[in-house]
Amino acid sequence: MQKEHKCAPVLIPTLCRNTHLKRCVESLKSNGLAKDTPLYIALDYPLNESHRAGYNAIDKFLDDLDGFASITIIRRNENFGAGKNIADAIKMIFEKYDRFIFSEDDNEFAPNFLEYINEGLDRFESQKEVFAVCGYNYPVKMPCDYNLNHFYARMFSAWGYGTWRDRHNQYRISCNFDYVKSVLNRLTDVRKLNSYSEMPIRHSLNMIRNKHLTGDTIICLKLITENLYCVFPTISKVRNHGYDGSGIHCGVNEIYHTQPIDDKHTFAYDETSIQEDRNINLLIKCYFAFSFPRRIKLLLLYLLYRINLLKYF
Repeated sequence: MQKEHKCAPVLIPTLCRNTHLKRCVESLKSNGLAKDTPLYIALDYPLNESHRAGYNAIDKFLDDLDGFASITIIRRNENFGAGKNIADAIKMIFEKYDRFIFSEDDNEFAPNFLEYINEGLDRFESQKEVFAVCGYNYPVKMPCDYNLNHFYARMFSAWGYGTWRDRHNQYRISCNFDYVKSVLNRLTDVRKLNSYSEMPIRHSLNMIRNKHLTGDTIICLKLITENLYCVFPTISKVRNHGYDGSGIHCGVNEIYHTQPIDDKHTFAYDETSIQEDRNINLLIKCYFAFSFPRRIKLLLLYLLYRINLLKYF
């Protein structure tokens, strides 16, 4: 008998990538819990005519969509942009639910993705050190002596994740430039960040320089500096197709859209305490590691930031 779940609603923001969205939704429908899952799709309005054909194809596809407990289509009458489209939809969901599952429209899911996320949201709800349950795992080979089906890390992936209202509100409070600067100005926090990966420091400097906040980076800052965790599967439940050249800020890299994902239809968490695995941390750090020249460049940029020599800082 299948375990009963309090199924969280799934939110997918989209605009014009009709092929991606169809693949994403169809893979969700293959999950056993789809029929018990409320689905929200936030369809933004085209910014320019190059978006129109894909937008129209999505609009038509959504008219005949079924297979979920309920389907709510949020159609914008003007272009909101990605950030506002997502934030407004999340606000709408939290008027009714205390949790949600987020996916961009370029993800493809394993048939046990919804069970993995929903069981995780139930299991870790009272564990306040857990910020989110992430469905993606990086394309690294797990240590041969690690036999559990999930792990904990102070990293975050937005490629299919679930979280709760209270954790999301914590993120919103920190989603500002003052928070980013406060982290960069504390050497103890910078050392913590660097011990995990150079990536959050580089992205934080980019946010300040470009005057553009990125949620993934802010979450990583919180996780590392505040000793919080995300849950990850040892076998990825998500494959991402955004690196085919269609994604915003994404290049072309076939490793992501050819990455193997779990083929099982059910998932049950192995029993384990919430703590990091040193060997997995090392694997992830090596995966994101900068080359020596990039490390030197990052150090110089950080020093320039601290002494205010670069105008764009």
